[in-house]
Amino acid sequence: MLWQKGSGTRLALHGEPPVCLEDLTARLRRAAEIRCSDRGWNPAARLEPGVMAKLFGGDDAITDVDLGNLYELPSAPELVDLDDALEWVRGSAEKVALTGVDPIPLEGGPTQVVIQLDEPPGAVDLTEWFLVSGRAQATAPQMTPEERGKLTAVLQNLLDTWLESHG
Repeated sequence: MLWQKGSGTRLALHGEPPVCLEDLTARLRRAAEIRCSDRGWNPAARLEPGVMAKLFGGDDAITDVDLGNLYELPSAPELVDLDDALEWVRGSAEKVALTGVDPIPLEGGPTQVVIQLDEPPGAVDLTEWFLVSGRAQATAPQMTPEERGKLTAVLQNLLDTWLESHG
C-alpha cells in the first residue's frame, strides 16, 4: 500500500489514519467526473492528455515499473490547468485531492456572484467603510452596467441579510 508523504509520521505521532495515494487521485477523478457530467463536457476533450492519463488511466498513465507513478497526482502546473479546464477557483483541484473538500466553481451566472477571499474578512470601522464606499463611488462610472449590477446585487444582499438577522 502506498501512502501520501507524511502519512506514516502522522500515524505514528498522532494516530491519524494514513492517506493512500490511490485515494488522492480517486477524489480528484470523482470531482472531475461530476463537474464534467454536470456541465455536459467530455473529459477527454476538456482535460490535457497528461492529466487525463493520470486521473483516468490509459496507455500513458504508467510509464515505468515504479509503483510510485501508478497513483501519481498531477503536478502543480497540471493542477492549475485542471482548475482552469474545469472552471474551478485556482487551488480547488489541489484541495480536492489533499483534503477531500468540494471544489469551488467559478461561474456565478446571472443570479450568483462568487467571490474568493484569501482569508476571512476582519472587522471594519466606520472610517474604513467610508473609504471603501468612496472608492466604489469613484470607480462606478468606469464600470460596465453589468459590473455595477453585480456590485449592487452583492451589497444589497449583504444589507438585506444583515437587516433580517437584526430584526
